[in-house]
Amino acid sequence: MEEENLKQIFESVARRIEEILRGQAPSANLAGAVQVAYEDNGFIISLDDNAKYGIYLWRGTRDEIASGAVAGIDSDSIQSTYEAIWDRKPDLNPGKGEGGIKPRYWLNLIAADIDELENEIEKAIANALNNQLEKNKSE
Repeated sequence: MEEENLKQIFESVARRIEEILRGQAPSANLAGAVQVAYEDNGFIISLDDNAKYGIYLWRGTRDEIASGAVAGIDSDSIQSTYEAIWDRKPDLNPGKGEGGIKPRYWLNLIAADIDELENEIEKAIANALNNQLEKNKSE
């Protein structure tokens, strides 16, 4: 029962992340293309196949590519890039690039959102553990 409860909390957090990222999307098409799912390993952010260009707007291109970002849109390149630039603040209007697209970091969360989501997850886990302890005591 508690596992189902936690899964619902994690799915709720995934919806919240999706809502934040959609609000930061540079276009309605990209906003509608963002999907966030909770899997056993964590939260997975993805874009519909017809909106993969959003990755270029996220990390930049050519001369303007974010430092540490890896060129390519395969899952390994995206994961490596995310690990390198996850802490950069979204910039929804970076201006015109010189020799490429400037990164918008629109698929990143700001620290305040991360803290809020982490607190929600920690509270849910603590409640589930307390409930399980109480259940074990009463048996």
